[in-house]
Amino acid sequence: MPGAQDGGLGSLLQFSSPDPWTMIARVWWIATIALNVALAIGVALHGKGKPTNLVPRWIWTFATLVNGPLGALAYWVVNVARPGEASKR
Repeated sequence: MPGAQDGGLGSLLQFSSPDPWTMIARVWWIATIALNVALAIGVALHGKGKPTNLVPRWIWTFATLVNGPLGALAYWVVNVARPGEASKR
């Protein structure tokens, strides 16, 4: 595959590496990217048509895309969680 020796895109797509740690790292990054994208889609769809606190919905979506679970947790704490309502039951 062209570019496999220079560390470019070809080396990322070459899955026949003899080093198992390289394969584990690739799988980890693919899973991390997939998780961040899935959480960002969830935040974008959850906030649709609803006002959000602090910043617009697109910023919450971008923050979740970049930060993953931490961004989704921040969105949930600021926009969804209502700590006072649980004690009123």
